[in-house]
Amino acid sequence: SFFAKARNPYWFGRAQFSGKHYASARKGFRKCKPSDAMASLYLGRTCLELDDPKAAVVALVRANSKKPGDKRILYYLGTAHRRAGEPHKAIMPFTELATLSPTSAGPQAELGQVFLEARQPQAATQAFSEAIRRAPKRARNYTWLGIAHFRMRSFAGAKEALRNALRRDAKNPTSHYWLGRTLYELRDYARAARAFQEGSRLDPKSPLPRLWLARAY
Repeated sequence: SFFAKARNPYWFGRAQFSGKHYASARKGFRKCKPSDAMASLYLGRTCLELDDPKAAVVALVRANSKKPGDKRILYYLGTAHRRAGEPHKAIMPFTELATLSPTSAGPQAELGQVFLEARQPQAATQAFSEAIRRAPKRARNYTWLGIAHFRMRSFAGAKEALRNALRRDAKNPTSHYWLGRTLYELRDYARAARAFQEGSRLDPKSPLPRLWLARAY
């Protein structure tokens, strides 16, 4: 019944979470049994909303131990590690999530970003390449692949990936900026300048294209 749910700390927490009353939601979820995986999941999500990723990690590790293989728990656990500045610890949950989602490009792209944050660009290129294989029309994955190649100083690979990104989305300022950076490293300063100009035109608030445009000239 409604009143029974209201007295239940889990459902109280869920109601407070839905209403974005996160401090009250946390109090409710903390009253739940530690063995309740869903309560721990929502406690972790609530802590993320309250900008407390360390507490979120504790709750989500507990949730994962009680309900291993749950995609939502793995996603938020990886996200909590990233928010806590622990990208190396985020690799495991996102790898497992990508394995459990063999046809989805999203988890592979998330895994690639985690590898970049963990300063593992070669592994990132493999993850983004797999994301592209799964969703070849998604422009942003080509952009990320180009950034990963750039981090490896594989500038030919970066140029190819970023041009593929722009063929699919010519209005992405990030792709233009990184193409400019790549062309600059290849000493093609005239084309680099044009890429920086276009990036600045599409995102006039970003100072980076203008800074590199001055260098290219």
